[in-house]
Amino acid sequence: MRSITSDLKTDIVISLPYSLVEITAKHCKSVQSVITQSCYKDSVSFSTPQKLFVNPEVFRNLFKPTIDALIKHLNKLFKDPNLSDLHHIIMVGGFSECKHCKSVQSVITQSCYKDSVSFSTPQKLFVNPEVFRNLFKPTIDALIKHLNKLFKDPNLSDLHHIIMVGGFSECELVQTAMRNKYPNRKIIIPDEAGLVVLRGVVFFGHQPKKIGKRILRKTYGIQSWPEWDAELHPDTEKVRIDGIDRCKDVFYKFAVKGGKG
Repeated sequence: MRSITSDLKTDIVISLPYSLVEITAKHCKSVQSVITQSCYKDSVSFSTPQKLFVNPEVFRNLFKPTIDALIKHLNKLFKDPNLSDLHHIIMVGGFSECKHCKSVQSVITQSCYKDSVSFSTPQKLFVNPEVFRNLFKPTIDALIKHLNKLFKDPNLSDLHHIIMVGGFSECELVQTAMRNKYPNRKIIIPDEAGLVVLRGVVFFGHQPKKIGKRILRKTYGIQSWPEWDAELHPDTEKVRIDGIDRCKDVFYKFAVKGGKG
């Protein structure tokens, strides 16, 4: 499938598995008879052993609905103002290798990166270092912005150390940005930072008592219907159940956000 290009003129040969041929012969006479009775009788033929010959244009048309749907979906996404600065599309998975698409170099040539990115076989992409650094800038800026917001919390006023974990922490661009932005805080980057979280999970699974305290990120509770208290509950929530006045839909808290346990 990967070798099929947009300009292919000769029939495409597909090898069918024995099981498919046998099942077809058992229930539908033969593969050729099925083809003859279909709308593809003039563009598809079968030859033993297990060879299917397909007109290239017909084969390309099989992809068209999926490709059109993909383009339609992307066009819809790109209308989102939050994606207005998105200039890269990374295609992964087998479908991205379909050669109905143009060559990598031709795509680059038609893009805004034609003067800073080049492609060379086998699978080598040459990128201008400044362009590459700029790929990280939006994410790093968002990270710094989030940290600045956190550091405004009075509860973090005495925080002087930052431990960076996760695969992204191993990026020198991120490390440099953190050190430049927070020169008065000690930046700690453990060895193999990308594995720290995984190791922590495994460690906690074996020795859960090692983590003595936790700060709750959310408030936890349940719905309750306590007895009516005129000083606490609004009149609109008052109901009478089994002869007792109650307040409906009261959130009974088990633990409060920010609490330590």
